[in-house]
Amino acid sequence: MVRQFNLLQLFSLVDGRLSITGMDAIYDMLGHICRFPGIMTHHLPVANTYVQTVLKPSWFAQVETELNEIKAKVGDDFDTLMRHIQYNQNTVYDIPQMPEENEAAFGTYMVENSLLNNIGKNR
Repeated sequence: MVRQFNLLQLFSLVDGRLSITGMDAIYDMLGHICRFPGIMTHHLPVANTYVQTVLKPSWFAQVETELNEIKAKVGDDFDTLMRHIQYNQNTVYDIPQMPEENEAAFGTYMVENSLLNNIGKNR
């Protein structure tokens, strides 16, 4: 399944700063992308790292390129970026879910890299 998300929403996943679209957008996007609609707060950083470093979808690189081009034009000030994107360049992207065959690997990755699983490992 493919859903549409705009640049303001995707900003949070790619840039790392929370966009004006808020946390609900992050839950919605990562739940969709990772086929994990019940994604919880402690899953978000690990799921986003999986998307960025393991899944490496082509749309991620496209969004990153577009954001870098905008930053080159208007700078990296958060408020300026949000205004520019919102009023001038809020591109809509078709974002697919990860392939079904990735679900088991994603589950393993989530367990092995769980924030809760890693508590106390360095003691």
